[in-house]
Amino acid sequence: MICFFLFFKKSKEQQQTTQHNTNKQTKSKQQTTMTSMVSGDIRYLPWFRKPKARQEGDDHHQYERRPTLASYLVLDLTIARAFGNLGTSFEQAIRGDGEANVSIGIFFALFLPMYFQWLHTQHFTNRFDNEDMIMIVHFAVNMLLMAYAGTNIGTCATLYEQQSDETCPQYTGSIATLRFVHILYLVFALVYNKRYSTFLWRQIITSGITCLLWIICTFITGTTVDIIWWVIIGLEFLFFLTPHFLPNSLTIQSQDKPRLHPDLLAARHNRFTIIGMAFIVGGVLSNLGGNGQGAVSSSFTFSEGVAVTCACLIVVGLKMQYFDLLDVSRPSDNDNYGSTHAVVRDPVHSRYRVLWEISHFFLNMATVLVGTTLKLYVMNQETRLERRWLCTPLAGASLVTIFQQSLSSGGIGGYRKRRLTKLYRLLCRLFGIVVTFILPFIFTPSVIEDDDGFAAIVALWFLGTIVFDVWARMPSKNRILREKDDEAELVPNTPPHQRNAVTEQSNPLQRKLLDDNTQEL
Repeated sequence: MICFFLFFKKSKEQQQTTQHNTNKQTKSKQQTTMTSMVSGDIRYLPWFRKPKARQEGDDHHQYERRPTLASYLVLDLTIARAFGNLGTSFEQAIRGDGEANVSIGIFFALFLPMYFQWLHTQHFTNRFDNEDMIMIVHFAVNMLLMAYAGTNIGTCATLYEQQSDETCPQYTGSIATLRFVHILYLVFALVYNKRYSTFLWRQIITSGITCLLWIICTFITGTTVDIIWWVIIGLEFLFFLTPHFLPNSLTIQSQDKPRLHPDLLAARHNRFTIIGMAFIVGGVLSNLGGNGQGAVSSSFTFSEGVAVTCACLIVVGLKMQYFDLLDVSRPSDNDNYGSTHAVVRDPVHSRYRVLWEISHFFLNMATVLVGTTLKLYVMNQETRLERRWLCTPLAGASLVTIFQQSLSSGGIGGYRKRRLTKLYRLLCRLFGIVVTFILPFIFTPSVIEDDDGFAAIVALWFLGTIVFDVWARMPSKNRILREKDDEAELVPNTPPHQRNAVTEQSNPLQRKLLDDNTQEL
């Protein structure tokens, strides 16, 4: 009887355990089905989701895709619009009424804080962006404050250009609030990402220091504001660059910090650069007729047509330099010759990445100078074209693109079967930069009095150097065949796949060129 009772009790416990496991599996399936429905059939925006890191490890193709990042194009446009407002700080220098060094100093002092804030914001969204109302509020607050700062940036530039004793509390207050919001969201990410606590605490402390200094700038006046302002800019560079150049013992290890997805990072910078290039053409078109309202008649003058054409040719040249002359189009791509993008070249320290990101500031600065120069020229046809302010920033923009290309790996030689190797192409580009820089000193008004002719010469020369680089990058059939014959003579008994796997098998372009050349012979 007792044995029967114990057996019955054990069987009942087994049934309860089985029923509990079945209920647990059913509940798990229901949750999985509900998650699938939410992500597929039913789409909604929740109030809250944990801000987990998007990118785990260095596998760039394995990350959680959250399409909300594309909506940040609106934020990029808001920041880029501040470029147009800040371009007014160059107008007096371009006209010859102001000092050039003062105008450039004003540009650095006013736009660098917004640029660094944009960098911090896009890094945070790259790492922790989510589809919930918490991140919608983050987007809305950033856009509002950056729009407010961008609106006041032109007024601040005018005050500093006139050496007024007034300060810009609206601008500094907006930057301080932006940095405070950034700190709040860093703390929010820290709560749910304890494994990255060292990295996030460092971000919180450095952002807190700059936020405090911006608050001080908001409530004080006098020359002390200028001193603190430049101290903040120095600290921004220090905090952004120094951690990546520290020795290994002081560097946060890769597994202890959330990774940036390289394609998303490069896409944001690419879009920002495109907007800056559009400022060149947009500034010319919006000021045809001299009143900032566009052309007032059904047709424009010959000089205005030349200005529009030159602006378009310059933008084409800048676009080709920045996008089309890279060995690797996207950071996550790689080719058969060891070329890697600067963003992913050093995954441990990210030294090349931070230099690549900082260089975009100078590239965008050059586009603003070119756009402002052409805008002033079309606004008042009676004034002379400031030739130095047209050529110098163009040369500077080309120099920045060369610097960005040199940050990518693959060696100076790169792919050696092109018509010209990478070293010779860079030397030719440097020669073109030097010529662009000295064009105002060669073609002075006494040599070429017509400004339209000078602008046409500059645009055609600038674009011509880029087209030559495109031609020099094309594969050379003779070089491919010559190397193939040399390998066959050196190792005639070696199987082809062991001689040069890259030349014979890995690259379909080389095989196509060899097949086409054989058919021609």
